Amino acid sequence: VVDYKTGAKVFSPSDLADGKNLQMFLYLRSIVDTENSDFKVALGGSVDSRLLPGGVIYAHTAISDATVTSQSPDAERAAIDEKQKRAGMILDDEKSIGAMSREHLPLTFDRNGNISSTDRLYTLEEWKNISKTIEDSVRRVADGITHGRAEAPKKNRKDSPCDYCDFKHFCRNATFKTK
Repeated sequence: VVDYKTGAKVFSPSDLADGKNLQMFLYLRSIVDTENSDFKVALGGSVDSRLLPGGVIYAHTAISDATVTSQSPDAERAAIDEKQKRAGMILDDEKSIGAMSREHLPLTFDRNGNISSTDRLYTLEEWKNISKTIEDSVRRVADGITHGRAEAPKKNRKDSPCDYCDFKHFCRNATFKTK
């Protein structure tokens, strides 16, 4: 599942336990857990296919603030590539990785084409843990809503949800500053 980001939002796997950045993982889980045989066939599988969670990729598309060190096509390309670096998590599965275009993965490769950074890979067992974390987060948020708890998010990081909220001008949360 790929999400194209136009802003400066940064993906962090630790956000999942906090109930943040769940959208793409909810999409992926919905796909993996589907019982819809027509959908499985449309993906190229059979009615009884087992779908694997190939991964979640955040593709940054913004380049407006890319810094170019020299006026050359190579320097421009390098600056754009740096701004558009992929983030996310990928299933640690040779077939799954092989089916994806390497230049679009949030992984780094050595000169021999081997993956040189494994911090963005997860196993099927880890996927089960991620899936459980997502389920727990959604249940916790839903429980809070059904019990009348809808607190404004706490601004404890540089990229607060308050920064993008349309209701911040009359919100009871005084953690933002108006200009």
